[in-house]
Amino acid sequence: MTQLNKEKGAKVYPLFTSYGCPNACSFCPSTLCTPKRIALDAKEACELLCQAYSKNIKYIHFTDEDLFFNTERAAAIL
Repeated sequence: MTQLNKEKGAKVYPLFTSYGCPNACSFCPSTLCTPKRIALDAKEACELLCQAYSKNIKYIHFTDEDLFFNTERAAAIL
């Protein structure tokens, strides 16, 4: 099992930069939230990261529904 390298006792914060899915599959919990895909553009996502950094938040878990729905967007954020 792989562990995150972080300071002992440090919190890991979730960050959503997208959610939802246009496919509306009956088995998927995303459909219950919204059948519409909502995604921040790379600039907005980077602004969220800057805000987190300014608040000394160092450990972030990207909890997007599908970060790689658009691989160009994911690369721009990362």
